[in-house]
Amino acid sequence: MTQSSPQPADDTVLALPASPPVSAPATLADFWSRFHVFPLNFDDYFFNHWSFYTIGYYFVVVLLAIILDLRYSSIVYHDPTFYLHFYFPYTYTKGILTDWRYILDVIGISLTGLTFNQWRHRIPGTFQTLLNKERIASNHQGTDLHQEYYQFLGRYQHLLLSNKRYIVIGSIVAVCMIATLILVWPIEYYISYLRFDPLYGSVRFLYYLINTPLAILLEAYFFGVGCWTIAVTGIYIKRLAMQFHLHIIPGHPDNCGGLKVLGDFCFGMAFPLLIDAMVLGILGIGGFILNDIYFLPIIANVFLFLFVLPLAAFTFFVPLWNIHQKMVERREEYEDQFAERQAQLQQRIQSSLDKNDMEDAKAAREELEILQVLHPDKIRYPLWPFDRPILLKFLTPQIIPLLSLLSGLVGPIAGALKR
Repeated sequence: MTQSSPQPADDTVLALPASPPVSAPATLADFWSRFHVFPLNFDDYFFNHWSFYTIGYYFVVVLLAIILDLRYSSIVYHDPTFYLHFYFPYTYTKGILTDWRYILDVIGISLTGLTFNQWRHRIPGTFQTLLNKERIASNHQGTDLHQEYYQFLGRYQHLLLSNKRYIVIGSIVAVCMIATLILVWPIEYYISYLRFDPLYGSVRFLYYLINTPLAILLEAYFFGVGCWTIAVTGIYIKRLAMQFHLHIIPGHPDNCGGLKVLGDFCFGMAFPLLIDAMVLGILGIGGFILNDIYFLPIIANVFLFLFVLPLAAFTFFVPLWNIHQKMVERREEYEDQFAERQAQLQQRIQSSLDKNDMEDAKAAREELEILQVLHPDKIRYPLWPFDRPILLKFLTPQIIPLLSLLSGLVGPIAGALKR
């Protein structure tokens, strides 16, 4: 059955952009069965099996650490002067198993992968729910809503799989790799080990290659993949309010006009970034307290406040901005209608009193009292498709980053006061 909705008189007709050519399925159910978030099987397989890769990666690093410790012991046994040249106060294995930064990184990656997967699996259900629960209608008279919505989703799918994604991913990978090579990858340091003992130096080089540049390369790549997916989805959430008429229910129990599904969805979209923000915040605080790596709090806070937190706020609020504007417009329309009806009843009461018609005045007064039940403030006409609990969930994780910033400022301030 064709669903269509007449366009409101005060809505602006938006011309639909050209839809990319796609092989049209018979129904939206067929579309979702063929829907893909990632164009590469490699990306899809990695995100579906992230735990396997994390465990496998950790196992390889621990194995290399054990080999390094065994070789180190062998060198010291045959050449007791080795430790004078290359003093190493603790074993590689102990370092990997007890280093709080490495453990925090593994936990952060695991939680980020888990929450991102949970969110991306909700994409089909969220977009389908808007149609099934009639939260959207066509802006065009006599248009097949299902076909129009399918074209909208087809453009979304097309952009998700676009080659433009590699520009974003490549930029993130390049920045991270340059920073890594400059800050934590002194090649000449590892060459000195190769000259002293080729086997030990080779394993040590491989150990740090896997543990630092390769790890950062993979993290940057999949972070870029996630950012592209989130950005494209946010763009099409934003376009919903432009290309479709939203059905807002002021008294809906969700306190969001029936659109809480979008607020929850955008919060789920930002949540992996909030986890990254908490990890960076803990790194900043821990680095300052332990004072083991001086540049760690600085790097953590720079990435935190220049990239991660702004991206999280952008991810959560910007996709919902057009929807917020539509909700504000509807509230203003409702307030105008309410005020006009209230003014009519007040005028009716005044007119009845002038005519000494007390019965009509009492009837109008009763209607006015009933009308107050529908006051915009009393029915809490929503302005955003999320409620306070969701907003608190979004803001609470940012306490740790703020503490990290404060801890990063304490050191320079204390040093300045001492001087």
